[in-house]
Amino acid sequence: MWSRKTALVLLALVLVTGASLPPAAGQPRSAPAGTRRATTVDALVAYPAFFHTQAVRVRGTIARRGIMNVITARDRDLLLAGREADSLNESTTTVEVSGVFLDVGRLEQTDPRLADIDAARLSQSRLEKPWPSVGELLLLVPTRVDDAPTFPAPSIRALALDPLRYVDQNVTVRGRFRGRNLFGDQPTAPGAHRDEWVLQAADASVWVSGRKPKGDGFELNPDSRIDSNVWLEVAGTVRAERGVVFLVATAIRTAPAPQEQPPSEPVVRVPTRGPSPEVIFSTPTDGETDVEAPTRVRIQFSRDINKDTIAGNLRVSYAGPTGGGASAALPVSVAYLDGSRIIELRFIDAPERFRTVTVELTDGILAPDGAALVPHTFSFTLGG
Repeated sequence: MWSRKTALVLLALVLVTGASLPPAAGQPRSAPAGTRRATTVDALVAYPAFFHTQAVRVRGTIARRGIMNVITARDRDLLLAGREADSLNESTTTVEVSGVFLDVGRLEQTDPRLADIDAARLSQSRLEKPWPSVGELLLLVPTRVDDAPTFPAPSIRALALDPLRYVDQNVTVRGRFRGRNLFGDQPTAPGAHRDEWVLQAADASVWVSGRKPKGDGFELNPDSRIDSNVWLEVAGTVRAERGVVFLVATAIRTAPAPQEQPPSEPVVRVPTRGPSPEVIFSTPTDGETDVEAPTRVRIQFSRDINKDTIAGNLRVSYAGPTGGGASAALPVSVAYLDGSRIIELRFIDAPERFRTVTVELTDGILAPDGAALVPHTFSFTLGG
């Protein structure tokens, strides 16, 4: 039993820090408050690694597919699961669904977030396998469903929730400058072109392209957080590609920060750090055999990477000890391809035939916002 003094100290910590006690056994663990992202069904399906376990809000209509409800938008469906989902009726009008997005294949079967979902049965019925692989079973677990309000005027939030409504239109929006995705607002890395940066407001963000973040009397640095509290008014043309929204800028100027208004729902606090990057693909793949030598190795990430953190946190070696000691590292050249989020490794010397090569990446590799990589190791065997 806790002493009275211990209990008082714990209570003080909760009151001062805003910490919360863990959920009771068997109860779902909800996403951290204030980190919701306004996005689209298309983006969730295209970038599941980025949105996994995040609180999101999307627009669409509710439809029935067999025994399951889905939210559907622009001919793209996303399964709805959980208690709230089971009580929904089909809708002919657009709704906004707030909830937690899950890529079930990234979770253990005992994960408390699946407490109200028979994910194993879903996997068996839809995939004919007892548990899905990564990316095979995507779910939105609703916490709230509302009729979708009409947007009074174009805004960053409007573009993020319903981009196709504005495609090819000229709009003007206001938002906070966030550099070249320095805070992990967007699931994609900036392209090869330097004139791409993020504009954010409340729970939504868009890419701005075509113009540097400068204008009459100001010039912002897209690679530094120092300017991230500057508000801008940007005019341009909207385009959308694979769930990502761009505003091709024609005019930029500074704007005053919006005055605080009493919120109709809990205030959305913009996160300063996005989700941990993950390795989503490699070539050669893990366990591949008879790989032609010499070869190059390519590793793709779910988010952009700070290339300055790669050195010292990536090791290539032969699998297993040699000569009674630890296997020596194999010398490789390392190049990071910004636009595609890929590390490319090239062997300095041709590796030995019929040997197994192991590539290790540690959590010292960071995203630009400081989020640490989920450590990853894979191996492949060279052929003759």
